[in-house]
Amino acid sequence: MLVRLPASRRRSFLVAVKHSGVKLAQGFAGVLLAPLATFVGWRWAAAVPAVVALLGGAWAPGFLRSRSTPVGTSFTRRRRVPPKLWWVTASTVAMGLSQSAVGAYIALYAFEVVGTSPAVAGVVAGVLGLSGFLGRLVWGGW
Repeated sequence: MLVRLPASRRRSFLVAVKHSGVKLAQGFAGVLLAPLATFVGWRWAAAVPAVVALLGGAWAPGFLRSRSTPVGTSFTRRRRVPPKLWWVTASTVAMGLSQSAVGAYIALYAFEVVGTSPAVAGVVAGVLGLSGFLGRLVWGGW
């Protein structure tokens, strides 16, 4: 049975889903990379998502060019971007980089510095990511 949310709550929930993708990916990476790291080591296991990201980056421009612009829309007119938006963008990029660094290296830190097994290090990263995912869904829906 699906629960119908009011429009304002539905928008909040959709924004929460949109903002939780990185944490969901971190959770899956922690759970999936730990078994891989037991076979090839953490450095090579961490290279796998980097290769996937590079392949996705190479694929995206061709995919976007293949998409046609809907009829009635025009992107020919340029508008000046307000300075406040540049500051918000810079802040968002800085926050994203710092959060990504924590998420990317927490398992490696747990393994090399704390001395946990690769499985436990993966669980640490997985729990961090999945709890961030669930927290964003709950908070955004609320």
